[in-house]
Amino acid sequence: VEAQRARPGQPVSGDALVRAGWPGERIYPEAAKNRLHVGVSTLRKLGLGDILARDGDGYFLDPRVEVRLVE
Repeated sequence: VEAQRARPGQPVSGDALVRAGWPGERIYPEAAKNRLHVGVSTLRKLGLGDILARDGDGYFLDPRVEVRLVE
C-alpha cells in the first residue's frame, strides 16, 4: 500500500516484500520464494486477484484503484 501511494504502478521486488512480510527472519532463498508465492496466492483468493499484478520480479497494485488503510 505504501509503495502504491508513493510510486503507483511501479513493482515492489519480491525481496522487499519478503523483508516486509517476515521482518528480521533469516530465510533460505527458496523458502522465501515459496512463502511469497503462497502469500500472493492467498491475497488473490481473498479478492485481490483483479488488482494485484506482477511485473518482472515484483508485484504492484493496480494504480487505478484507490487504496484506503483502515485501522
